Amino acid sequence: MPSIADEVAALKNELDRMRWLYAHADEKVRQEIGGLLHGRVQSRLMQAEATLSAVAKQTTDPDAAASLVTVIELLEDLRVNDIRAASHALHPPAIMGGLVASVSSLCRAVEGEFDMLVDVVSSADIRQRDQLGESEFHPVVCLIVYRILDDALLNARCHGNATEVVVSLQWVEPNSLRFTVADNGGGFDVASAPQGFGLAAAHARANDRGGSVVIESTPGHGTLMTVTLPIRDPRRHPKGQPSSAMRFDRRGGVTGHLEPEAGVAPTVR
Repeated sequence: MPSIADEVAALKNELDRMRWLYAHADEKVRQEIGGLLHGRVQSRLMQAEATLSAVAKQTTDPDAAASLVTVIELLEDLRVNDIRAASHALHPPAIMGGLVASVSSLCRAVEGEFDMLVDVVSSADIRQRDQLGESEFHPVVCLIVYRILDDALLNARCHGNATEVVVSLQWVEPNSLRFTVADNGGGFDVASAPQGFGLAAAHARANDRGGSVVIESTPGHGTLMTVTLPIRDPRRHPKGQPSSAMRFDRRGGVTGHLEPEAGVAPTVR
């Protein structure tokens, strides 16, 4: 008969497994929708614009022609701005520019969307390891940081009503990135607050790489999230083969997933 400790361990393993499945399913859906928006949806909108433009040129009614031109302009704005922005958010091309560039890009976008100041601080050793074209931070790592940070910034604004956030990137010897997200929001009681999908996904993404997420918060005193991630995952698939739901074409083409480092795979519990 299993002991209580064994049952607790089994429940923890099952929770970790469900978190892993959620995080990878979430990423797969994001990339599929992003690819659909970037490809088929934009193409269909361009076809609609061309058709309406041809009709506008043929009509003899000036008012109808003016109305069609207005519709064409609205469709073009939707395609160029809204659809493209949604596609990039779902599958961010900024991650191919390196760690600091992708983090900075996200923070500037959040500042533009919300009335919130986001300051990015990166240590000298992080910047040295993240030089353009020679970055030590694989796009898999950049994407994990991007997703966790995106959720953290959203929570800081929407749930904590924060007006200022500081994102710090630091190197931890011998092999890890540590980034913190500190906000001046309302804070909360960590022990009693229910864990939402965003935090569950953050734990899943970090745990999948052998990292960790720590949340420190007190009502009325803001929140501090500390995430530690190995940049080279030492773990291997049981059969020695990569088995990741994330692949990416380094030349810039979207294959629907993000290519893992050679020989590296998530540990499925």
